[in-house]
Amino acid sequence: MAFRCLEYIVAQYSRIFERHEKYHSKQIKLPRPECYVFYNGDSPFPLEKTMRLSEAFKELPKNETGKSVLPNSLNLDLTVKIFNINYKENHPILEKCLALFAYSKFNEYVRIGKSDGRENPIGYALDRCVSENVLADYFNNLRKEDMSLIFGEWDEEMFVKVQREEASDDRAIENARNFLKLNKLSAQEIADCCSLPLEQVLALQKEINAEQIEATN
Repeated sequence: MAFRCLEYIVAQYSRIFERHEKYHSKQIKLPRPECYVFYNGDSPFPLEKTMRLSEAFKELPKNETGKSVLPNSLNLDLTVKIFNINYKENHPILEKCLALFAYSKFNEYVRIGKSDGRENPIGYALDRCVSENVLADYFNNLRKEDMSLIFGEWDEEMFVKVQREEASDDRAIENARNFLKLNKLSAQEIADCCSLPLEQVLALQKEINAEQIEATN
């Protein structure tokens, strides 16, 4: 999540300034970014959470228990504040922002519609929001639109498929790391066994070698 925010910030900075401005000798003043994410997924998630880009860095110093710790200064880091806006969680921010409250309630009704086995859970959610006067004008207008154009970009089946593929890739990488640590198979054999590219296995070997060197120092 933090990395995606970093990509977004860089993209926005690139749009703000003309290409030639980046080569001026005078320092460019950049807008100060603040990163916030609204979570409304199905998995359990705390009401609020802070995430840092540095948590994803491969090489961080470790304490006596072997847990990675952040150094006092980093060349690059980014902090993201995540708010759980699921309707059932009742985050205080929903009371302060009608749009977020309506979005949260709409998503909750979509979930209810799915769990009830309704043929059109989105239509069900729109109807409930209108009947309860939750941004009624907005949702009433949505009912008149082609839902495939509004919500067509979201493909739940594809999302589930990608999640499963990512989980499978994570298991394959973990298995490859374990094989490499045993040092009984060649990189090519491990690549074949774990269905990974040879280049990825070789990269994992370099990571393990670096970790072992660091552990001995």
